[in-house]
Amino acid sequence: TCVDGRIVHHRVDHALGSIERPMSDRDLDAKFDALVQPVLGGAKSRHLRQACWSLAEAGPLQALLTHARP
Repeated sequence: TCVDGRIVHHRVDHALGSIERPMSDRDLDAKFDALVQPVLGGAKSRHLRQACWSLAEAGPLQALLTHARP
């Protein structure tokens, strides 16, 4: 509802991040950074993001968890 009383409706059939409209790697990085950087800071956030992207090649998860702590 707008200040002038108009009511505006907008329907999104497939939201960004849904199966029909998946997020790109760049979108995921931006969302991750927006959520994690305020908590962990820039450097830790970058390390954690890189560690998450390479989970398939990762060894013990302890290294990943180290980056996840503020």
